[in-house]
This record gives sequence, structure tokens and C-alpha cells, in this order.
Amino acid sequence: MKNQLIFILITIVYLLNIVGCSVKQEKEIETVTKAQKESIEQTKKENISSLDTESNSQPTDDKKDFIIQLDPGHGGKQIGAEHLKTHTAEKDVNLKIALYLKEALEEYENVKVYLTREDDSDIDLEKRVPMAVANHANILISLHNNGKGTIADYTNGATVLVQRGALHKDNSLISQELGCYILKALSDIGIENQGLMFRVAQNDTHYSNGELCDYYSIIRNCEKQNIPGILIEHTFLDNEKDFNTYIATDEKIKALARADALGIASYYKFEKKQGKEKLITLKNYTEKITLITTDYSKDNVYKEKTYFSDKEKETLESTENSSTQFKSIGHRGLGNQFPGNSALSFEEAGKAGLYAAEADLRMTSDGVLCLSHEDNLTENTNKKGLIEKKPWFYVKEAVIDKDTYGHEGEKICSFDDYLDICKKYHMVALVDIKWHNDSITMIKKAYEMAKKKGMENQLIWQAPYSMRDCLKTIKKLDPNARMWYLIAKEVTKERIEMANKLGCEAINAHIIDKNSVKLVHDAGLKLGYYPDDDDPKQMDTKSSIAYYSKLGVDYIMQKELIK
Repeated sequence: MKNQLIFILITIVYLLNIVGCSVKQEKEIETVTKAQKESIEQTKKENISSLDTESNSQPTDDKKDFIIQLDPGHGGKQIGAEHLKTHTAEKDVNLKIALYLKEALEEYENVKVYLTREDDSDIDLEKRVPMAVANHANILISLHNNGKGTIADYTNGATVLVQRGALHKDNSLISQELGCYILKALSDIGIENQGLMFRVAQNDTHYSNGELCDYYSIIRNCEKQNIPGILIEHTFLDNEKDFNTYIATDEKIKALARADALGIASYYKFEKKQGKEKLITLKNYTEKITLITTDYSKDNVYKEKTYFSDKEKETLESTENSSTQFKSIGHRGLGNQFPGNSALSFEEAGKAGLYAAEADLRMTSDGVLCLSHEDNLTENTNKKGLIEKKPWFYVKEAVIDKDTYGHEGEKICSFDDYLDICKKYHMVALVDIKWHNDSITMIKKAYEMAKKKGMENQLIWQAPYSMRDCLKTIKKLDPNARMWYLIAKEVTKERIEMANKLGCEAINAHIIDKNSVKLVHDAGLKLGYYPDDDDPKQMDTKSSIAYYSKLGVDYIMQKELIK
């Protein structure tokens, strides 16, 4: 019996030696170093597994560590881009960058790093940002490498995708500034700097405030969870020069990761645990910015922005010490510069980048939805009669009177065309419901039309107390519909209570003072200003913007573009 036990023990030791030897037989590009394995094991012990947190929990005051969540992109079946000659998968390169970057970052004082994946795991995209939230991360950095496609007009180099700030402008600024430092560090080792990139959703998905979502899941969820986040596209794996220079060996990947670390440490001013390091300092630094709106680079919008300038600092301080920022809404498009409620007026509002374009909804005798502030064609066109008493074939030929700036020949715009224009320019459609002898049918038609275009979340419905039944109907059609209460008189507590009772998110008024701003905000609503056509003083757009922005209103309706 004793001899049998000895034999069994010898056999086990022999088998373990065989297994141990086989681990060494891996290619260089697939090797995980001992130090990296130890780093993984340490991360396993420290990582918080809960993924159900819905809001960003901040570190407690006694927690001194700066926490970074690294997200090696892809994994498992999600291979990402690929180098065709060697079949090197992006998912493997991303993980190696993350491991080397973790090692480099933890050489700094009070820095703790977590990974969303520690091996070739297939992690759901929707679970990655919650990991950062659960770990109380100060920043999430998603690590990727690129491949040729149609959205960019370049096929090599580095890009950093950043938040647009639709919900949290402070997080957007952090992501942009950090992106600048990382791009500078990567360009210093020779990688071509392709700049910062914003990309908006193409499926008309919107944040809770009605703004169009960011396209990429990581960026979008960072915005929702109120955490700064960036996505680094380091190189193009299918570009031979990029691959051979920066990716082909572990040492090259390590150098790339250390460039990332230097950029991050320079922005946050980390200090080494041992020794000193010369950090990057950026001042009056100009970076290229690309806005992606479709899958094709021909539609991209390019600009440049200067960061870390004295002028920018002064502007930020001035903004913090003055009024809150407001969103601009085009009144009937840009109704002082172009015929109001015309397609041209809405197009120009879209080109100007306004948040929304307001339009007046009406319906013809044959049930076609169109836009006109006046109910009678005689008042501002070359036709006669009430719109609701005339068929569309007659109304659509009505030419709007030549306006102050000399534009003529513009016709009444259909609601269908208006929605298409708003969709094209990612503008919110602010629909002012006008009286009709069958207003309920009119708004039901409008809602269904918007829904077919996937734009029901891109609309704001506006109506006064006399049209409150319309607002109630909209709320029944869509409990999440955005609605504003239109007030032509003073803003009072009673009217604020009515707005809340109707389920409105904001009040739009043209008689506003400091007290009304406070009353509305204290009630949990937002406040917009719209000009009174009968008050010459309110028709001065420039002075109105200066005055009402200082009061702290959330939205300002303007009839012309002030440069």
C-alpha cells in the first residue's frame, strides 16, 4: 500500500512538470509575462464584481487613491480589427496595452488601476462602464486599435474619441483635455496624431434632456453614468507601417502603453513613487476635432480648438461667475432673417447649429399637416382663406411675403419636410400647437408621423392653457413625451403648479424676471424665453440674449443669428 502511494505521488509530480513546460511554448505576440500575470491576480483580488450600480458613487473623503478603470476593447468572440499577414487580433493587442499600462500607472503615487477584463473574456459592452462606477473610478479609458473603414478619411495614426457633453459638459472638457495629452505623448513616439473625435448616434436615440446620444456605447454610457471617459484608437492594425513600428513585438506594445501612461500622468500631474520624471506641459495647444454624423467621411465636420490658453481660462472663469449656459432655439426657424416657418428658415437654423427650431402646427381641410403662425393665408401670403378650410394642393402654393432681408419665393412648409430637416441637422423639433376645430386629430397625426420617422423622442410639444387637452392627449400617447407650458402673461405659482400637473418639463414665457426664474427652478422645471411680437424691445435679439442669459433662463428663442 505504501509503495502504491509513493508511485501515485511520483506520477503527479511528473505530470505537473509536463504541464509547466508546455506553458513556455507560445509565440512572442501571445506571451503574457510573469509580472503581467501577477498584476492580473492582484486585480482579481481587488476588483469589485457588482455591475448593478445606476449612479456614479464618489470616493469617500478619506480615500486618497486616484482610480483609473482601463477597458481593453473587444475580447472572446469579439476580435476587433486584425493584421491580415500575422492574424494578430486587436483584442489581444488591446489586452497587452492594458496590462503594460496598468504596470506603468501603478508606478505613480496613490494611483490604483482596475481592468474590465483580465483575459480573453467576452464582456458585454453594457457592463463595462458599470464596472468603473462600482470601482469609484475617476476616469474610464477604453483601449483600442483601428482598422480601415468609411467613417475616417485617414488609414493610420491615433485618434481619441471623447464625450460631447450633452449631459455633463465638465466631463466632456476633462475627456478632451486628457485626449490632448495622450495624443501628444503618442505623437512624441512617432504615431501620427489624427485628433479628437466626436460621433453622434445615427438612430435618433436621445439622452434624458432630448440631446442626441453619443454613438459609441462606452462614451454614451459614461455620459449617462456621469463619469469622464475616453476611447483611444492607438494605431491601424491593417496599416503595415503602424503595425511593424508600434505593435509587432511586446517591447513595441510596451513602449506604446508607456506613452499612454506619460500622457495620463502629465494631465493629472501624478508623481513617481521612485525617482523623478519630466512630464508633458501643454499651453496654447491646438488640436484637430472631427465630428462624425454618418458612416461616410464625406459628411464629416472638421474644426480646430485651442486648449490650455490664458484666454480659455478667462472664459471659463467668466462663465462660472456669470449666468448658466442656455440652449438656443430658432423662432420659426430664423424668422427675422428668412421667411418664418419656411423650409429655408429651418435649414438655416440647422446649419447654424441651434438646439431646436420652433414651428407652428396647423392642418388643412384634407388633413395635411403644415406650418404657419397665422391661421389665415391672407395675412402673410399671396393666397386667401383659412388654412383649415383649404386643401393642401392650394395651401402648398402659397408664397410667403418677402421678409425684411429680401428673401422671396418661399412657400409654406409641410410638417413632414420640417421633421426631415430637424432630423438632418439633429435639431429638436419644438412644435407649437395652434388651434384647430379638431386639434386632437391634428396632434395625433403629428405624433404618428414623428413616430414613423423614429423622432418621437426628438420632439417637444408646446401649448398654452387653452390647449391643455392637447397636452393631456400627448401624454396618453407617450408618457415620456417632452412638453412645455406656454405662458403669455406673468409666471405665477399657480401657472407653475399647472405646468407640473400637466406633466410639463419646462415653461416658455416672454414676461420673465429674477423672481420667476427662481420660482420655476425651485419647482424643478426649466424656463425658456420667447419674444413678444408686439414688444419692439423684445424683438432685439442681441440685447434679449444678453439680458435673459444673465437672468439664468435655460432656453432662449431667437429670430436671427447673432455672430
